[in-house]
Amino acid sequence: MTENRTFQAALLDPIKPVPANLKDGRGRPAKSRFDIYRNNVVASLINGLESGFPMTRAFVGAKYFKLLAGKFVRIYLPQNPLMPLYGEEFSEFLSHNIPCGSHPYLSDIARLEYAIRLSYHSADSEEYDWSTLGHLNEDDLKEARVTFIPSVFLVTSDWPLFDIWIRSKINSESAVKETQSVLVVRPEFDPYPVLLPQSSQCFFRKLKDGMPLGLAIERASNTPGFDLKETLELFAKHRCVRNIEIPK
Repeated sequence: MTENRTFQAALLDPIKPVPANLKDGRGRPAKSRFDIYRNNVVASLINGLESGFPMTRAFVGAKYFKLLAGKFVRIYLPQNPLMPLYGEEFSEFLSHNIPCGSHPYLSDIARLEYAIRLSYHSADSEEYDWSTLGHLNEDDLKEARVTFIPSVFLVTSDWPLFDIWIRSKINSESAVKETQSVLVVRPEFDPYPVLLPQSSQCFFRKLKDGMPLGLAIERASNTPGFDLKETLELFAKHRCVRNIEIPK
């Protein structure tokens, strides 16, 4: 193990000894200083998770959340210098560390909270000028590629995720298992979730993957209930689209 990895391992595990080459000003093992530093680092990461996942924390309670967060930070080190983006793996971590019967949708709540944070920190972008759409001929529209604004994210859950979010809390026994897709949008400064009809989420995914507009419409039309006009109006209302471009 390299010195750097040894230091990182000791930093997040109070059982591990202070790295042998870490000395104080007098050449003695810097145990006391290292312990203080270690506690501060762990506490800072836990605090970051608490502020980054407030609804997840509310569901399980502050005390239990701190225990979960403490376990998480000792497994997952920050990979991004931008600390507000710490916790990408937290939803997956929760899916393996929360009893299934308590809050089976908790990991999806965490995914949605993280998507909102990603949206907040995404680059700004100009919205597509929808008035230009009427100038495109039918053949061009079929081949057009739709680019979404960087702050737009899709979160799909087997549970009524949007309803749970809006109501903040819901009794798990009364939460009927119903798939819902949530579109995270940021038309101005603060991102927020929008319910995306299940019939439209396939259309969104196809466009996001770069499928031509005409083919995406054809595929989505096979989904019961798909309404192209309604979906495009939703995209326009929440300023989701960056560009509709005709390949040259």
